[in-house]
Amino acid sequence: MFFANTNNSIITNVSISNNEYGIVLVYYSHNNVIFHNNLVNNTDQVALWAWLSNTWDDGYPSGGNYWSDYAGVDSFGGPYQNMTGSDGVGDIEYVIDDDNRDRYPLMKPYGGPHDLGIVNVTTSKTLVVQGQNLSINAKIVNYGANIA
Repeated sequence: MFFANTNNSIITNVSISNNEYGIVLVYYSHNNVIFHNNLVNNTDQVALWAWLSNTWDDGYPSGGNYWSDYAGVDSFGGPYQNMTGSDGVGDIEYVIDDDNRDRYPLMKPYGGPHDLGIVNVTTSKTLVVQGQNLSINAKIVNYGANIA
């Protein structure tokens, strides 16, 4: 995707894969908000006109973009990624350059506003017969944009 002289725009819900460049912002393209996109296996995920600043996420918990070359982990949660437990958002920023960072990179490709994932399921018993109680605990992570 090539953007020239693009300002104050929202770029969202786009998948870009297997290209030399994923997103290109040139000729004074700045103050854009770019989130909930999937950038997969591009030689250069982003190419920028040197000093321009754009926003690469929608804050927490909505998140940013999925980057196939992101090397971070998801061990923590919360707006500062310092709370115990994963939340589908990377614990460290995805750095594009000094002025452009995805503060909340997504750990899996963005699948839409209602994208839930079951992370862990445990049961109180492995064998249950009729009349017995069974407790099931499931950890569900919201990978989507909607929190309600």
